Amino acid sequence: MKTNISIPIWILLILPLILSAVFLPVDAGKRNEESDNKKSIEICCSWGEQLEDGKLTYRINGGDTNIREVVRNAVSQWDMKIDGLSLEEVKGESSSADITIGFKKDGKQLPGERSKHGLMTAGLTSFELSWRNVIDEVHIILAKGVRGNEFSPSQIEMVAQHEMGHALGLGHSNSWSSIMSPTINNQQSVAISECEINAVLQANAWKLMDSVSSPHSFRGNSISC
Repeated sequence: MKTNISIPIWILLILPLILSAVFLPVDAGKRNEESDNKKSIEICCSWGEQLEDGKLTYRINGGDTNIREVVRNAVSQWDMKIDGLSLEEVKGESSSADITIGFKKDGKQLPGERSKHGLMTAGLTSFELSWRNVIDEVHIILAKGVRGNEFSPSQIEMVAQHEMGHALGLGHSNSWSSIMSPTINNQQSVAISECEINAVLQANAWKLMDSVSSPHSFRGNSISC
């Protein structure tokens, strides 16, 4: 029996661009009190048998040449940094892939739309979990804009990079500087840090750290950095 989990990411329509995702409820006041010494990242899920060969495949459905290249750049940032993991693109909509990435013209077309405080859905990551509670498939949908306003390539890449972090098993970070922060300012650095890298390794430790043949989910809710 499979379980479906969906994680939307929201965009707040003010400048500079703020992105907000909702893997877990966030209290802004509480987070302002967090120290960098207590930086942590939530772990959502672990990959199953698909990761046995150290490879995950992804397919990009739709989008023009430019936006597809932007998404590839976002994926490659993770691919270059995670030892023992290879993210490989497969071509053609009929080809099967572990991670499928598609697009909607406007965030209004995505589930989870919220108008309160100006929040609109900018992206959505959905998991299919097996009966063993490990990931079978991931589906990512990226909005090209919201309310008729198109996102810039750098904004789309930021959302795609965040969503790929979810696809690799991560939840959210309590640090504003993390690409996995529930709110992301487009003027901050979005480089993937050692904390995010370690979180992916821990989430999928059965393969990427322990090199065992039997997949198992991460034992815990988060890691500290």
